Amino acid sequence: MVSRMKLFIWPGAWGLPSFDAHCLAAALYLQLVAPGKFALIESADPDSAPCGQLPYLEHAGACVSGLDAIIDHFSGTLDAELSPCEAATSLAWRSFVDTHLGTLLAHTLFAIGPNYYPLTRNTLASNLPVPQRYYAPARLRDLYREKLEHAGLWDVGYEDTGENKDRLKNIFSTKSDEDEDGGKIRTAFGRERVREKANDLLAPIARLLAGKSFVYQERPTSLDLLLAAHILLLVEPPYPDSVIATTLKDSTAYQPLVTHARLILSLAYPTTPGPNHLPPQIIFASPPSLTYVPILLATEHPWLRFASYSATSLAVVATLAIIARTRTVQ
Repeated sequence: MVSRMKLFIWPGAWGLPSFDAHCLAAALYLQLVAPGKFALIESADPDSAPCGQLPYLEHAGACVSGLDAIIDHFSGTLDAELSPCEAATSLAWRSFVDTHLGTLLAHTLFAIGPNYYPLTRNTLASNLPVPQRYYAPARLRDLYREKLEHAGLWDVGYEDTGENKDRLKNIFSTKSDEDEDGGKIRTAFGRERVREKANDLLAPIARLLAGKSFVYQERPTSLDLLLAAHILLLVEPPYPDSVIATTLKDSTAYQPLVTHARLILSLAYPTTPGPNHLPPQIIFASPPSLTYVPILLATEHPWLRFASYSATSLAVVATLAIIARTRTVQ
């Protein structure tokens, strides 16, 4: 008996199979090429993967790590009918989508304080064990900051304060009305700058569809799935500040991108699955080890791992010291 394939991905959120673009694209891909033949393993532990990243696939004794490798593993399926020219341009466009829509998605999730604190941080923390849930989301945000600063999408006029700071600010605020007005003006200019940047990146991608249901031919390819995964994560989560989602939904030029993304999702995960399109079994992986550092898409650095080990060790030593002291007092 052939064992069922297992696809390990970051957990689902906001009505989507995963809150990570590559994991979501992989879940869409397998559901189209092998419906009912794999299980989704929701994991918050990329350290369990061969290359320290999610997604990865276990199939027939082989372990395939990363979205591109998973697509290559099923090379005779969705992209099989592409011409050599289409295959080459598809690869180039996948890189473009991954880089530029990935930047817009990272901006939406991590750079905008009103999105990061109540939505992104809480979603990440809810899937992490103690003590990682208390520091890993902020560390991940710091990793994205340099990339977003380089793209001009980090400091866009928002006052970056956490929830506790917001409460204290409301109590002890000494800002004048002019300061408040100045902050609103900076935010308005920042939002406009983000819209301009989004338009520059979305316009060439929108031209890919040009009135078609799919980028190539009459069926989805790996490019369609990667594009859909990014668009879905830009428009489906309940962002408190939804400047890019609003741009996508309200612009007639970009509405086809949203329609295309939702079409791909409905093809892979229809509301009423048929006998030949069974939904995957969803399994929750065992909790990560205490030495786990959650870094999306293999952006981990050795010094971060060392810092995590040190912090965990100190936490364990402190706990043992408190227990010993309590017993001494008793």
